[in-house]
Amino acid sequence: MQCVWKRKGCGVHHPFRPERASDALRFARVPHMLAAGLLCLVLAGCSNGAFDENRIRYLLEGGTIPLHGEQVILSPQQIECGTHAELWELESLGPGKSVGRLTPRARELKFDDDVQIGDMKNAYTQVRGDFSLQLLEVQAIKDEGAKTKIAEAKVSVRIDHACFANPVLLMGVRHGKFTQDFPPRFQFTQDGDDWQFDSIAHN
Repeated sequence: MQCVWKRKGCGVHHPFRPERASDALRFARVPHMLAAGLLCLVLAGCSNGAFDENRIRYLLEGGTIPLHGEQVILSPQQIECGTHAELWELESLGPGKSVGRLTPRARELKFDDDVQIGDMKNAYTQVRGDFSLQLLEVQAIKDEGAKTKIAEAKVSVRIDHACFANPVLLMGVRHGKFTQDFPPRFQFTQDGDDWQFDSIAHN
């Protein structure tokens, strides 16, 4: 039986053609395919593109990164919130200096050392474990060898707690000491045609 449709107000009949419906479905999928392709390119995950900020973002944010005793900056609001949430107990060490003694609750969040207040411009503490990172800004990319690159980048660490809705900023290392004046340095190595995160470079 042949399917027909009739235009309202006239007596012209047109046969239904399955191939036209198939074409319509294919065209309807085009915007979704383009959107998926653009997202893939932005994340630099579909092909081996240039080593740039997009590639670094994909490598750092695509999964968890192990942090072994890295230090992070805490804001005054986070210090206060953590105190009320019993993540640490503040203790005065004299004029302008305090320490926040970690509680088991803080250690469950992978904090690894007491909060230090007054030693540097901003309060800081140490974290240890696997964390999700957020790339804020790539400041420099340098060649460290034929198959090694170093990226200096402002990066924050996500902590799974209401006090840290804003991720905490990762500190850099210069001349073997942690510093709040320089961003951390991330080392990447080439594996075939692709790049892989290797480690946080301490120098």
